[in-house]
Amino acid sequence: MITLLFTLSIISQITTATFLTPLNSSPAKTTAQTTPTTALRMAPRFDPASGKWFPTKPSEESSAGYGPLGTLLREGPPAFIKRVSNEEEYDQAVLKFMAGDGCTRREAQGNMDAYMANPNDWAFQRNEEKKGVSKRDWGAEPEGKDLALTLIWAVFITGLIIRVLYEGVVT
Repeated sequence: MITLLFTLSIISQITTATFLTPLNSSPAKTTAQTTPTTALRMAPRFDPASGKWFPTKPSEESSAGYGPLGTLLREGPPAFIKRVSNEEEYDQAVLKFMAGDGCTRREAQGNMDAYMANPNDWAFQRNEEKKGVSKRDWGAEPEGKDLALTLIWAVFITGLIIRVLYEGVVT
């Protein structure tokens, strides 16, 4: 089982590197910079007594974002497994990011998913944004082409893994 998860993690990284567009090449996935002073007025709040973040309006609640399947489609198995294995920590990280950046729930989820999948690439993109490169919307809906290529790749790799496991067990 561990081998299968490790293999899926590697495949996810290869798929992301092979089939998805480069970080700054898609104008459809970029958004304008928001000013933190205007965006923080309705941000999630921190409760020092409980040590947790909490939403202040319905658009900040977990139901306003996308589910675990959205994480799997956007960033692959590593981020999906981390999200499903510790949902409370994931939700707290999203709320904290929303408060710090003054962004929407979907954008914060996209950033957390990207960070969990590959922290180095995420940090590089954030630094590039500070230099003036257009901001990437990590929470944007995947394009149809990307979904189709991911599904084809997943079917191919799953078949290959099953074949290798079958050959290794039977022979």
